[in-house]
Order: sequence, then structure tokens, then C-alpha cells
Amino acid sequence: MAEEKEIYIVSVAYGYVLAWQSTGSPSYAVVQVRDSNSKAQRWVVEPSEEKNVVALRNAANGEYLNCQEAKNFGKVAVGAKQLWRIDSPDVVHAPGGVRLQPLSFDKYFLNHDGPHKTNFGDKGQKAHMWQWEQRWEINEVWYLNSTGDFDALAAATGQGAASGVDFEKKMKDLEIREATLSSRESDAQTKEKELRDGEAELARKDSKQQEDLRARQKELDDREGQLASHEAEQKREVEEATKRLQEQEAALAKRETSARENEGKNQDSQQKLKDVEAREQALAAKEKDDAARSKAKEEDLRARETALAEQEKQVYEKAAAELEECEKRNRELEERERRLKDREAEASKPTSSGNSEKAPTNHADTRINELQKRENDLDERERRVKERESEAKTPHPTTSGEKEKSDSRANQSKPRSSAQHGPANDAPVDASTQDKEKFKAIRHRLDRLEKQIHSRGAEKKEQERCGHVICRPPRKIERRVVGYVYGATK
Repeated sequence: MAEEKEIYIVSVAYGYVLAWQSTGSPSYAVVQVRDSNSKAQRWVVEPSEEKNVVALRNAANGEYLNCQEAKNFGKVAVGAKQLWRIDSPDVVHAPGGVRLQPLSFDKYFLNHDGPHKTNFGDKGQKAHMWQWEQRWEINEVWYLNSTGDFDALAAATGQGAASGVDFEKKMKDLEIREATLSSRESDAQTKEKELRDGEAELARKDSKQQEDLRARQKELDDREGQLASHEAEQKREVEEATKRLQEQEAALAKRETSARENEGKNQDSQQKLKDVEAREQALAAKEKDDAARSKAKEEDLRARETALAEQEKQVYEKAAAELEECEKRNRELEERERRLKDREAEASKPTSSGNSEKAPTNHADTRINELQKRENDLDERERRVKERESEAKTPHPTTSGEKEKSDSRANQSKPRSSAQHGPANDAPVDASTQDKEKFKAIRHRLDRLEKQIHSRGAEKKEQERCGHVICRPPRKIERRVVGYVYGATK
């Protein structure tokens, strides 16, 4: 007698197993959480003469799985022997999953309640019959798991693991594989052609790269020549340094010889020799540091010199601009003075009898206002000139070396200024001296204008006191005669 093979009938939903339960609620065929010690969850496969048709006997009571009603929610229990068909069509998406259909009933398959959770030790969920519906696939599809070292599906169907795949499916797969292979061969030919084209393009690029390489080789040769000259210069410097080092070594050797000669006389000669070496090293380091500090100091002096030159340039440009502004204001003052004198001359002319008394007073008021405005302008100019003079007198904080360099730059700029203001053989004049002379002349003119303003203010007060207009006689200002001879009022 052949050995009986027990299997588990496992639902796709949560891995529940089909079991027989005679009492309780639910009863009959149920699905439960797997318990390896439960005989009611095991089923013995009894194959039939027909392919994929078996009878399922419960290992606990020896009765067969039996469908008693062919309808939805049809009762499933155990009883007389009943054959079941095991199939796995394309509608089954779970890998290795099968459907269990009673051979005597069509369209109905083994099913169980909805996939709600069942804990270990619970009575489980009721198993029943149901028509095939794709949406309830997880409840109508089962796995056949072995309880030992054998293939449960092969034991149930009597074939190997691939017994569910028919010949037509294999032929179809074979055709698909042949089509895939031909497609791959076509792709390989295309890639081979692309590879040949790529090799040709690579050859062209290779030739171009060789040309670039030759150009770069030529450039490298030129650079090597430059490097050779630079190396020769460095070699010469190294030889000089080596020579100096040899001289130092000779002096050091001489000192060492002298120290060795005196070694017998002085027990500390070796220590003194080490001290001498340390002092020489410290001296060399100090010389190196002194050289670095000298270089840094020289760079700092050059930077300060550049800043000083820029500052002097800005001061000179500022002084020139202020001088130009002063000359412009002087010209404006002269023009306003000329217009004022013209108006004074016009006012001195005889007027009609009705307006003869009011005209001088109005004219005097106008003159007073203008003079007051001129006085304010002159005060503002005087303040600016004083500020400029104080800036010119303030010395710049420079070192003696920087002062000599600035003097040399000033002497270089003097011939151009002398060529503009005097003969070529005259002595050059310092720019600061010229500025001071110009400021002195401007100050002199401002003093004279201030005296004129004060005298006219006195005239205005005299006029207000006595009611008469004082007409000044003609006077000479520089090279011009201004004023009018006589202007009387009633």
C-alpha cells in the first residue's frame, strides 16, 4: 500500500487552512489559523484515474470533503467520498494557487467568508460554495502545502510542479521566446553597425587628437626650453648658495678643528660646540626672518608711497577746482558790480517832479539789499578760503624717505607748470607756493570788497538819518573809473 501524503489546503486570504469542525459555531468545514498539532486541518490526497481529479479525506475522522448544495453559500461538510477537480486557469493571479470544484457540480467552487481577521485558537470562518467571481479571488483560490518533504501540488495532480501548464501554453511561450531572440539578434546587428560607425568616428577623432597632440608636443618643447633656461638660472643660484654654504662649512670646520684642539683643555668643549651650532642655526633663522621683514617693510613703503601720491593728486585737483570756483565767483562779482554801477548811474539821472523824492530812497534800498547779499556771499567765500588755507597748512604724516620721493615727484611736475606760466629757463615753482600766492591775492580782494560794503552801509545809515542820498565821486578801481559826478535830490 502506497504511503499516504497529508497536505494543508491554505486560503490565499491570511493563510488560513481548511479544517473540519463537527460542533460549535461555525461548524462543518471552516478555515482557521494553522496549528501543526491539529489533525482536523490535514487532508489526505487520494488521486483518481482522471487527471487533476482527487478525493480529499480528513486525517482526523477519515471522512471525505463533501459539497452538499450547489449554490451560493452551499453547505460543505464531510461524508461520502466525492471527487474534486484541481485547476489553475489564467484568471487565477496568485502564483501556485488553484481552485477546488466538485466534479458533480458545475460553476461552483470552494469558498469561505470575507477576509476578516481570525486569531489563533478561534473557531474560524465558515467554508461554503460560491460561483467564480474575480473580485472574490482571494476567498476562492487555495494553496496546497505539504506536511513533509514532497510537492503537495504534484501529489494532488500526479504530475510535476509544472503540470498545470499545457502543451499549447508551452508552444506559445516558445514562440514568444523565438520572437524575443530574433528581436535581440536584430538589435545586436544594429548595435554592431553602430559600433562600426563609432569605430570610424573614433578613428577620425584619433587623427584629430594626434594633430592636437603634435601641437601640444611643440608647445611642451617650447616650455621645456623655457624651463631649461629657468633651470640654468636656478642652477647658478644653487651653485652660489652652495658656495656660500661651503664657505660657512669651511668656517664651521675651522671652528670645529679649533674646538677639537682645545678639547683636552676644556671638558665642556663638546657642549660649547653644540651651542655654537645652535647659535649659527638661530642666526640663520634670524637672517631669514630679517630678510622677510625687510621685504614686507619695502612692500609697505611702496604701498604708502602709492597712497601718498594718490592723496597729493587729489589735494592738487581739489585746490585747482577751488581756485577755478573762486575765479568764477570773482568774475560774477565783477559783473554784478558793473550792473550795480550801471543802475547807480541810471538812478542818478534826473526824474520827473512827482517821483523826484521817492526815487533816491527806493534806489538806495535796492542797493542796500544787493550789498547785503554780496556781503553774505563774500562771508561764505571767506569761510571756504580759510578752510582751504588751514588744509594747506596741515602737514602730511610721511616718513623721510616718502618726503624725498614726494619732493622728487613735485620737482618732476614743476617743469610742466613753469612751461605754462613762464619761460622755459625760469626756476620751477612749488605748487603749494603758487596756491598760497593766489589765496593771498584773493584775500586782498576780499578785504577791499569788505571795506566797500562797510562804507556803503555807513552811507545807508546816513541817508536814513538825514533823508539825503550821498553820491560818491568818481573813483578808480584797478584800471577802471566807476561812479557818477553828481546826483542831487530835493
